[in-house]
Amino acid sequence: MSSTVHYKFRSVNDLKVINFDSASIAVSDLVQQICAVEKINMEMFDLKLSSANNNQYERDGIVPKNSMVIVQRVPAENAKKAPKTNNAEITTTSPKIPKAVPHIDVDEFSKMSESERLQHALLQSTYKYDPSNYSRKSATKKVVAKVPESFQCSRCYELGAHFTSYCPLLGTRTTSGIPNSELIETTEDDPDRMLHGNGKWYITKMLQRTREQKKQREQLRLGALGQTLAPTMETEVPDDLKCLICHDLYKDAIILRCGDSFCGDCIYETVKTAALNNRVCLCPQCQEPAHSIPSKSKPIDISSSSENETESESESCDSNFSEYDARDMEVIETAWSLVHTFEPEDAEAGLRHR
Repeated sequence: MSSTVHYKFRSVNDLKVINFDSASIAVSDLVQQICAVEKINMEMFDLKLSSANNNQYERDGIVPKNSMVIVQRVPAENAKKAPKTNNAEITTTSPKIPKAVPHIDVDEFSKMSESERLQHALLQSTYKYDPSNYSRKSATKKVVAKVPESFQCSRCYELGAHFTSYCPLLGTRTTSGIPNSELIETTEDDPDRMLHGNGKWYITKMLQRTREQKKQREQLRLGALGQTLAPTMETEVPDDLKCLICHDLYKDAIILRCGDSFCGDCIYETVKTAALNNRVCLCPQCQEPAHSIPSKSKPIDISSSSENETESESESCDSNFSEYDARDMEVIETAWSLVHTFEPEDAEAGLRHR
């Protein structure tokens, strides 16, 4: 059974086989067989053999059977120069230009007719201006060799389509130098696309974020994000404008004798609850007895500050004030009358009892 060695050139993907009848073959013999198969002139070129791991074989080494060899053609040492050849299809013949108009003797000129004399005079006078005297040489046509079927373009990775220098993607940007973690896959019609080494199209994450921010600014300009602004405004309310009971922006804000401020709804609910339970109403902040609280007709003036935070909250404050009817005000006045029946001594005794 014969042994084999597979070989391929560096620029070709197809493998070819060399058969021999031993367990190994010398490098020099393998080079001769490859040159014979590929019809390479050994006087002008030499072959360098290396393994699949790019380990180069020595000239006096051996190659074991069932190995794969990568072949590289290099110029031979002291190689003769190839003779110059002219391509008959490309070479163009220049038109023959006469050196001068032939001279006519007087005897011959006298025998010529009038029309022949005029023709000769016309040729003699216009000879130096003939286009053949200043015509340019035609440009040599560039011959493109046929692309091997096994040749793969290093940019578009197509087989046998064209050489890399004629690739239609030569002017396309590539992702060279950009980490894969900073790339996002995109489509071919993207104007900012870049060609990756795997043949796919990518853009950078920074460009994607810029596009999203630009889209959000455009939507915000058109009013499409108006509803999403409300939650962000709630988190930006300063502490000096927050109610100490509901921890929200003041609504119908009033101030107690102790100096603490609360929403009108929050403090009146506290007063009503204490009056209905026959308890002394205490300030939720300092826990001092609240003997007197200003009425709703005298709220503290924080409207200017709250309007700077949000206009919608100030509108809700005005609407909440109109929700109180006469019956609620009557209940509140009854609660305050119960609170005022307590004397200061009774309030202090109630605090000690609590």
